[in-house]
Amino acid sequence: VGAPAVYFLFLKGDPKPVAGSVSVSPSSLSFSFRQGGAQPSAQKIQVGGSGPFRVSASGAWFRATPQSATAPSTLEVAVSTQGLSAGQHSGMISIQPEGGSGSQNVSVALIVEAPPVQRPADPKPTQVTQINPPVTNRPADPKPVVQ
Repeated sequence: VGAPAVYFLFLKGDPKPVAGSVSVSPSSLSFSFRQGGAQPSAQKIQVGGSGPFRVSASGAWFRATPQSATAPSTLEVAVSTQGLSAGQHSGMISIQPEGGSGSQNVSVALIVEAPPVQRPADPKPTQVTQINPPVTNRPADPKPVVQ
């Protein structure tokens, strides 16, 4: 049993191989963001294999760059949280080898948390005012009996 053979098909006048294959790592990315906070840091996808490939993203709130490259390569994925509501958002990045098969997908998830609830400062202590005036005509205290 010999080593597996790899064949490339060249078209007349085209110096690039038509067949290609790619692998990706990791297969999913997860971001989190609290509204009013700093944007999440970009994350990377390693693309292995050989040959040229194209990248497409299914969500408008993230982007993968570059949009085309030759494997092996590294993609950078950044999210834009502007205008996103609190909750979970999901999307997909597809890496498609040019002229080959075996498209690879990377799922992308973003959890947007609402800002913390601002509690009002403790109010000043309430001053108690007496509603009924003191009674001034009450009977005098009885005098103690001395024996």
